[in-house]
Amino acid sequence: GSGDGQGQILQRFPEKDWEDNPFPQGIELFCQPSGWQLFPERNPPTFFVAVLTDINSERHYCACFTFWEAVESPQVRGHGNGG
Repeated sequence: GSGDGQGQILQRFPEKDWEDNPFPQGIELFCQPSGWQLFPERNPPTFFVAVLTDINSERHYCACFTFWEAVESPQVRGHGNGG
């Protein structure tokens, strides 16, 4: 109803945690810092790379590819425009 959504990690590299460098938890929140919203039109995909610095001044590189998918809206279903 509100249009808010949640990010999901579909692929990660490395695929398994390294003993001395675990995968950062909650990184999907950083990839879409303004939150997720529904839009009436399909937007083009976006891509960016960011460098995150942890409490030990270690750098973590994050590549984020955002794409849009269509969703069924229960508010619109069944309310055609007569055509």
